[in-house]
Amino acid sequence: MADIAPTTRSRRRHASTLLIWLTVVLVAVPLLLLTLGGGTLWLLADRPTTLPWLLAQVPGLQVQGLRGTLRSDSVEIDQLDWRSGADGPSLTLKRIVLSGWHVSLLNSAAVAAAESANIAP
Repeated sequence: MADIAPTTRSRRRHASTLLIWLTVVLVAVPLLLLTLGGGTLWLLADRPTTLPWLLAQVPGLQVQGLRGTLRSDSVEIDQLDWRSGADGPSLTLKRIVLSGWHVSLLNSAAVAAAESANIAP
């Protein structure tokens, strides 16, 4: 009976050590990956090449005169063209200013149409 007790204590000790290591790995590793990923995104958002790259991933989108970054106070676009295939619809916007959550379309057809109909843009 004396021989069984130390083996049982040893197994319990190993089981609790294993449980601690599993907890550390299952909690710490995802937190570390999230921190590294978030930090990388934060750094990339400030680079001037990130926004043009992101916009280039949109099929049919062409952007001219892009100024600003994802984290800057404002982003300005001289002209934005989007075409949905050869025979699909298209959209052209000129002089776009994105400032925080506010979007302004300056001298565009939408503003002209809104002014002619006495509607504030």
